[in-house]
Amino acid sequence: MSVHPRPAPTGWTPFSPCHPDRCLPAASDEAGWARRAGRLLSAAFLVLCGLAFSPVLLVVSRRRRHTLVSAGARMLLRALGIRLTVAGSVVRPGGRAVLYVGNHGSWIDILTMVAIQPCRHVAKASIRRWPVVGPIAAAAGSVWMERDKLSKLPATIDAASRALRMSGALAGFPEGTTWCGQERGPFKPALFEAAVRAGAVVQPVALRFGDTRMAFVGDDSLAASLWRAVSLRRPTVEAIPTAALDATVIRSRRELAALASSSIASALTDGRMATMRASSASMVAMRPQAPSYLTALPSS
Repeated sequence: MSVHPRPAPTGWTPFSPCHPDRCLPAASDEAGWARRAGRLLSAAFLVLCGLAFSPVLLVVSRRRRHTLVSAGARMLLRALGIRLTVAGSVVRPGGRAVLYVGNHGSWIDILTMVAIQPCRHVAKASIRRWPVVGPIAAAAGSVWMERDKLSKLPATIDAASRALRMSGALAGFPEGTTWCGQERGPFKPALFEAAVRAGAVVQPVALRFGDTRMAFVGDDSLAASLWRAVSLRRPTVEAIPTAALDATVIRSRRELAALASSSIASALTDGRMATMRASSASMVAMRPQAPSYLTALPSS
């Protein structure tokens, strides 16, 4: 059963009904204070190093820049204590550009996508104004999207298409905003137009958090979301690549959006079912067995 009220149609502007007070469970199984502090200090050190190093990203080759940013994303996930697993293999850029698309639940998604494949990414324009993070994202070659300005959309799609042709790899989140994971938002087709224009391959990637509290939704603050993530004893994120889609064969952006959304939904559902089966098996394994003297008694 849905835990959210259904959002009213809002045209282009992405909308999610998710809210921290309504969607995120109460704290449990938390890490100790020393571990939380260690994670925050490690992450802060890496981010400051990234800020100091960001001018170098502007002068190195495009390929080296993406490799360095990808390595930084992996290091930052580790510093935060977040364990990343990839269930399968992703299509890598070769003779064809690749657009990586996924469901969106948090700023952790961006780190995850960049960590599993060096690439540029589409980000909301407001991130450019964030202290520390904004300059690093700009130096990494982010494509900025004004989510609430439809008039800016054609320019954004042009920029995304150029990024695909030039760098060969681009990541984005077609829902346009974050959802908590209990439900997902519709995939907006606009981003897939960039793949059609660039003749790219579309690689859907289902992203699944080990704990819903890792989500960053509604009017949540970045500080509050970060604190919840480092407070978890064992935060995890799983990336599940699904079947790639060829935008030179499927030339409808709406069909590409529908197929990518459907494949991600199936992967997430299969993952939940596998988790439930593993949990049930664990409960059976832990169930106390009848004492041997009872099983030895003859039936009456």
